[in-house]
Amino acid sequence: MSRELEDGTACCDDCMEINLGFTVDEVVECGCPVCGSHNIRPYEEWVSDLPDVTED
Repeated sequence: MSRELEDGTACCDDCMEINLGFTVDEVVECGCPVCGSHNIRPYEEWVSDLPDVTED
């Protein structure tokens, strides 16, 4: 289990938790460790949907 942020790191769409050290496959089976949601995506996909705060 890696404690670094990687493209495949599991991220929860419901509570917005970035589950460092866990892949989507590991978390989606049991649910988010924080809220229990099964609405999990990889970091690379999840971050692409965040608003761009650098836009004017």
